[in-house]
Amino acid sequence: MNYKVITFNMCHGDNNNGIIDVINQSNILNEYNSDLILLQEVDICTSRSDYKNQLYEFKKNIGFEYSCFGSNIPYREGWYGNAILSKYPILSSENYLSSSTEYSKETKGMLHAEINVNGKYINVFNTHLPVYDKERIFLTESIINMMKRNNISGDMILGGDLNLGVIPLGNHRYDIETSKSYQEYENIKKIFQSPDFTTKTWPTGKPIADIDKIMHSGNIKLIEIKRLDVEISDHYPVYAEFII
Repeated sequence: MNYKVITFNMCHGDNNNGIIDVINQSNILNEYNSDLILLQEVDICTSRSDYKNQLYEFKKNIGFEYSCFGSNIPYREGWYGNAILSKYPILSSENYLSSSTEYSKETKGMLHAEINVNGKYINVFNTHLPVYDKERIFLTESIINMMKRNNISGDMILGGDLNLGVIPLGNHRYDIETSKSYQEYENIKKIFQSPDFTTKTWPTGKPIADIDKIMHSGNIKLIEIKRLDVEISDHYPVYAEFII
């Protein structure tokens, strides 16, 4: 069967215009009739987002029955992290947080879910890697070790904001250090295949970096992968279709 996936850093619902509107974001993504949506930077009941549960709003608006959330940090009286939304039953989920070399550095994470797609079990990983290179390497090494320790194999899909080459400049400003390879990316490619997709996805308008990715295990056939040219966040969504 065909299986459609979208990964999207939703920037806590900010539509790249300072207006928080999760309904608009979900309406636009719903046009692509996906089976699985991986969201990063989701607010749950924060004061910044008017104490709304953005996962619930998103899921209700697109009509998905199943979801899970992994909090990376407590934030403004609520939580902030990654979410997985699925048309098919989520059997289990677990959240893994990054290690930090300094207390002041923001924690990121990786949310893992096992999904039953008409009797076929798929392990899905939604990750938002840190903006610091050492932490990115630590987290990807932890992902690989966790998968080996728990004997996770079979059909697998990984997506998210990998922040490859991102350098923090302070005050929520960032730059990119381009390289032919990144250690954190090489770590992930030990298990997941990386499609030939280098279209830049961040920031919207004038993107300079291809940091939003969808990867897969070798036993899944990729049909199509593309950037969705909709400006509803500071990241463009990425869409992939597989045969599973």
